Amino acid sequence: MTLDARGRVRFTAMFYAPKGETSNDYKVQVNVRARGGKLSAQVVSMQRVR
Repeated sequence: MTLDARGRVRFTAMFYAPKGETSNDYKVQVNVRARGGKLSAQVVSMQRVR
C-alpha cells in the first residue's frame, strides 16, 4: 500500500469466490479527502492483474 502527498492510495486487492474456487488480483487507486472534518474516499481506478 502506498499513500502519496495528494491523498492517493494505491494497493493490490484479492477477490476470492469460494464457490468458483478462483481468485483475482486487482490494482486499486483510491482518492482520499477530508471534508468537514470527515474523511471520504473515491475509487478512481481498478485494474485486474494477470
